[in-house]
Amino acid sequence: MSMTPCWVAEDEDEFTVLEELGLATADLRGYAGQVQVRGWVEDEAGAIARLQQLRLLGVPAIARFYFEEGDRYPLLKAYVLRLDYLRLLVLEFLQMGAGAQSAWGPLCWQPLRASRSPEKPAPPQRHMMTRY
Repeated sequence: MSMTPCWVAEDEDEFTVLEELGLATADLRGYAGQVQVRGWVEDEAGAIARLQQLRLLGVPAIARFYFEEGDRYPLLKAYVLRLDYLRLLVLEFLQMGAGAQSAWGPLCWQPLRASRSPEKPAPPQRHMMTRY
């Protein structure tokens, strides 16, 4: 086990585990958001290459944290796995290609919304602490 805490970089030229996770989260949020909203991403070939390269447990700071901290920080370790799973999902979606995307379109990624007729508006939202 390393003597340096996981949130401190061992080298000045290296990012900490939290900084690395922040960078990966921003990248994945950007790609996943584009897929969710549009059903495609800008520079698809570049995105695929970046997602293939971004193996979270291949990043030295993340790997050191994940494998050297023992049973400590289980929620952060679960986050690493979920983030990598999101990477794989987005990568798989992009690798399906334009033909598969046009068959399903962005609708499969849009959240379901309750529909209401224009004649019957939704009831007003009230705060739970309001007295009547």
